[in-house]
Amino acid sequence: MQIYKHGREYTLYGFSKQYMDGTHFVGAKILDIKAVMEDRLCNFVAETCRRIDSLIHSYTGFFGVDLMISKDSLDVLECNIRLTAATLPTLLANAISAYRYVEYFEEVPLLSVDTADTVLVRSEYTDSAHIIRPCR
Repeated sequence: MQIYKHGREYTLYGFSKQYMDGTHFVGAKILDIKAVMEDRLCNFVAETCRRIDSLIHSYTGFFGVDLMISKDSLDVLECNIRLTAATLPTLLANAISAYRYVEYFEEVPLLSVDTADTVLVRSEYTDSAHIIRPCR
């Protein structure tokens, strides 16, 4: 979950499924919040923000909450009180909301970058890029 905090107000602006290669984060599938926000998830987000408020009461800014979601439970794995790898890709995905979802990938070989992809960071050293890829 991607959240912005200002005072005691919390705004959920992103929800994504992380892509992992073993224990290494390689990207995310950034989902349409309206499509995935069922009541139990909305309630869980509100309760999570209520519980951490006393710990981050003076903080203003972006942060991420990693969840473990199963059929029977929702559990917080960690709260990252900072800009996360998915912050900027999620904000950009929200700006191009005409798509079902947007994928974000790190360290994509430049030869695999498509003309429809948006390059966020390009590395001449590793011949790779961080990209977002809208999916219809």
